[in-house]
Amino acid sequence: MDKKGNDDKFNFVTLDDIDRNVRELKEMLKETESNIEVVPTPEKVNATTTPFDEEQETADLDLEEKTEVVPIPEKVEAKEETMEEEHYEEATNLDDQAITFESPKPKKSFKHKLYFSFEVRVAILVALTLLFFGSACFLILEALNFGKKETVDYSEVSKATYEVCLKDSEYYGTGCLNEGMEYLSSLVDRIHTDFQYDVKFSTKIGYDLAYHIVAITKIYDEKDESKILYRNEEELVGKTDISNTSDTIQIHKDVQVNFSKYNRSVEEYRTRYGIDFGSTLEVILYLDEPTEVRKVASIVLPLGNPTFGITKDLTVNKNKSVAISNDVWNAYNVCCGIVATIFIIVSLLLLFKTTRLVFRVNNNRSKYQTALSDILREYDRLIVIARDGYESNIEKKVIKVESFNDILDARDTLEKPIIYSKINDIKSEFIVEDDEKLYKYVIKESDF
Repeated sequence: MDKKGNDDKFNFVTLDDIDRNVRELKEMLKETESNIEVVPTPEKVNATTTPFDEEQETADLDLEEKTEVVPIPEKVEAKEETMEEEHYEEATNLDDQAITFESPKPKKSFKHKLYFSFEVRVAILVALTLLFFGSACFLILEALNFGKKETVDYSEVSKATYEVCLKDSEYYGTGCLNEGMEYLSSLVDRIHTDFQYDVKFSTKIGYDLAYHIVAITKIYDEKDESKILYRNEEELVGKTDISNTSDTIQIHKDVQVNFSKYNRSVEEYRTRYGIDFGSTLEVILYLDEPTEVRKVASIVLPLGNPTFGITKDLTVNKNKSVAISNDVWNAYNVCCGIVATIFIIVSLLLLFKTTRLVFRVNNNRSKYQTALSDILREYDRLIVIARDGYESNIEKKVIKVESFNDILDARDTLEKPIIYSKINDIKSEFIVEDDEKLYKYVIKESDF
């Protein structure tokens, strides 16, 4: 049932062979209806045939008749595998190309750097100098607290205590009596007085004050105290300066008042003039402030009477506020002083730089302008002036030359015109270019 063709590489079964085999089987079945005969087939082992098997076999043969066996050449399979490999390699190569793809490099731009003219630079330097110097002056005034007013809360309290010391007496002896009593004028020798004055501020301030203590004897009309007959002021404690930087002021001073002397003087006045009058001795603690002198504590002793009592006039102010010039040198003042010093140094450096720039530019500008004018006048026929500047948007190799003679050589070689471009007031360019190269000569004020 196998048939070999001319080509040894192809092995296949045709439909004619199948039909021939089917006919042979049918003839054999007809001749041997009662006997079972095993007929060899090309692909099966001999088997017993029954009517059911015959029907099944007939159906199978019909199915085989409809089935066409297509030859599968080995070369075709090999070719398909080769094509698949080639497609895979092409896809791989495409992937590699995608991975190694490089974007084109941007073209170089021949844009000029930002330039400030001489006038603009001078104006900027002068403005910066004035700015730093003005800031330094302001910070100096801040550091020195010039005209600075600060509201400070404070409380002040004054006190006066005394002891009345007596002459020798059989009733009292030579001791001292406490305050708050009524005293015999003839037995009193002196009065020991202790003045205290305390101030508490809400912050530290610098103060420069003074104080002094006086005793004022006053004789006046008995009916009208405002009518003064006699007044005498005696300094018991001279002016004493106190200065400090603190949040407190404390004054504590003892004084001895010779009561018997003042009382005797008043008695002599009455005896001499024979009039009735009233008289007092007031011992006062004065505080000498920069703007005023004010009484902060005192005691008042009547004179010329057989007995007397002592009264006090004290100062008690709590939770008060006052606007003062605070001259305390604190951390803020130190910072202001340091920054002001730095600003002064910077302003001096800027002033020096401005002056140097003005002198240097004025000296060099004449040389630069002279050289540029000579070139433009002498080579006027070879030079093309670019009024609005010159820029090349095509990427070329730029060759900078050392002198104008080199530009002339390039012009003679390339037979191209020389392009003159004014960059600014102190810089110009002369250019000669072809399709690939650009020759450039730069002349600057700083070259002179």
